[in-house]
Amino acid sequence: KESTPHRLLDGLPQSTTSRPAATRLAASHIEVDKPQSKRIAPRGPGRPASVDVRSLHRRRLTAGGVYIDETAFMDAVPPPEPTAADGILTKGFFAYVLRRDDTGRLHLAPAWPLWALLVLIPLWWALGLASFIFPILAVPMALELRRRRPIKVPPWFWIWALFLVWSVLSLAMFSRNPPNTIAGTTGGRLISIGVSLAEYASATITLLFIGNLTAKELPQRRVINWLSVLFVVTVVGGFLGTYVPSFQFTSPFEMLLPAGTRSDPYIAALVHPNAAQIQSVLGSAGGRAAAPWGYTNFWANALCLLLIWFIVGWAIGVSSRRRTICAVIVAATMVPVVYSLNRGLWIGLLFIILWVAIRLFFRGRVLALFAVIFVAGLGVVAFAETPLHDVFGERLQHGSSNNIRSFLGKAAIDGANHSPVIGWGGPRKTIGSNQSIAIGKTPNCRQCGQFSIGSTGQFWTVIFYQGWVGAAFFLAFFGFTIWTFRRDKTIVAQAGIIVVALTFVFMLFYASQPVALTLTMISIGLLWRSREDAAVAVAEPVG
Repeated sequence: KESTPHRLLDGLPQSTTSRPAATRLAASHIEVDKPQSKRIAPRGPGRPASVDVRSLHRRRLTAGGVYIDETAFMDAVPPPEPTAADGILTKGFFAYVLRRDDTGRLHLAPAWPLWALLVLIPLWWALGLASFIFPILAVPMALELRRRRPIKVPPWFWIWALFLVWSVLSLAMFSRNPPNTIAGTTGGRLISIGVSLAEYASATITLLFIGNLTAKELPQRRVINWLSVLFVVTVVGGFLGTYVPSFQFTSPFEMLLPAGTRSDPYIAALVHPNAAQIQSVLGSAGGRAAAPWGYTNFWANALCLLLIWFIVGWAIGVSSRRRTICAVIVAATMVPVVYSLNRGLWIGLLFIILWVAIRLFFRGRVLALFAVIFVAGLGVVAFAETPLHDVFGERLQHGSSNNIRSFLGKAAIDGANHSPVIGWGGPRKTIGSNQSIAIGKTPNCRQCGQFSIGSTGQFWTVIFYQGWVGAAFFLAFFGFTIWTFRRDKTIVAQAGIIVVALTFVFMLFYASQPVALTLTMISIGLLWRSREDAAVAVAEPVG
């Protein structure tokens, strides 16, 4: 880019506003919307050889001969993309996906697996691979990490590593069963456990992959753009499931599976592309948006997390035209949000609004707080004057899943109490249900039969599979991540913190593997990169 939108550079000597210096200032997430004051003043050429990353928001820094006040790091827009590494394409559909060597030949750039994961989801969904692509693309990510040893890790990663170890140790309980449960087939349990461990591993590799690429190989802004594309794809899938719920087809991967495997409801939801799940939530059969994630709960969880990054990429530090497009898309998103009948999603959206409002209140951003309240008020009025209000009211009156969730939650707690240290290593099914002690469903009782313990939320999965000790590791990693980055004022850091905080909300309602867990790990990677990139930009010599 030949010019920079950062108005704070106006008036500085030409030697300090050259492109390299501007690029480094932008990478440091400097405020662009506030007028110049004593925050920036020319200074001599000397600068510290290294910078303590933890001090970025506590003391003044010297970057490119420019003296920067710590307040300049507050509320910054996502940094623009720096000059790419040699040969990497920076424009077009394949930006940061392909690179050109000295002879002009094109090769895959280091960041291509993440692009394939986030941008090509419609393709994987059509092929029947949307749920399996996470561990598949983790393989080239792992190979790239192997070439970059030693591998950097984010803060508190050792706690997450302990959780992964605990997940393996819990397999020692594979042959045992807690009271009032049925083990199920050995083959089915082995497949379930193998898939679960592969999804944990792939999410971990994705986190390390993002953190070990440089800003020139994978800028933060580019990752946010890819997440924004995935958000739009999820919204389109929501509309498809809302208005054409019967849309489905047989995927190529599904055709390769044995007939017995394809008939399994769990497998069918993963490999058979369908626009919606047909369920009787309001008393009659109706479609609930699921594309491209297979399950409506997966769709709702992903939509809420991706919404945050879409707003960051399309509403902050951008042109008014792009901001208007963002507002239109977000407003339209409320249609599938309501018609999905997903109460967990509604709770998550309310959590985001409250989180932002509280943060603005304690930081004294009164005008911004009033703006949030005003926009939320307009949304409530518009909601009340549309048919969406009636759908919302009907859903609250039909809480048919409440009893099932309570029943399975109690079963998960009982199982964890019987094996508190390492849990039971994998799934078990209840004997009967909250409706009947019958083992199977009947025409008069579709909710009778066996239910998988831990299927109603990631928290219940973890306490049953890995016990209370494993759950403590799981919760501690995300909790300490929020605590570590709580003082980072950049918009990327604040968005990442909200995503991680939503883990504690959604874990009570949704299973996070593989979609939501991977998106959360990507957000932690952006949190981690936000601080690392700022430190590199400050310590790097200019010119």
